[in-house]
Amino acid sequence: MLQTLSKKDDKIVARKQYGVILWYPSTFLSPSLNKTYVQFETLSESDDSMSQLRREYVKPGDVRPTPPPELHRVLKLGEIVEGFCKENKGWRKGTIMANTTCDFLKMAKRDVNTGQWWR
Repeated sequence: MLQTLSKKDDKIVARKQYGVILWYPSTFLSPSLNKTYVQFETLSESDDSMSQLRREYVKPGDVRPTPPPELHRVLKLGEIVEGFCKENKGWRKGTIMANTTCDFLKMAKRDVNTGQWWR
């Protein structure tokens, strides 16, 4: 269980589902009984740019380590990856539909993870 392996201020990602599953960059704040308290790095309390970053309790199964960058990996057509979706501000599962420059996901290779990180 990640919450027993994490310590305050560790960088993690936390899962939320808004139609699709997204993993949001977060900071581990503390464990609690059957919950993990996190602060989302890309979600705020409101659309106001001065709004505080959102903090909430999530299930321990909805938390994982931050995906490692894969800067030198050649991406293949049809490969299932996870990419950082800037519009939703989180990581999302997808398939490479264009060439290995990752045009489909419209992101740099540093924003693509090819490991088994999604659920």
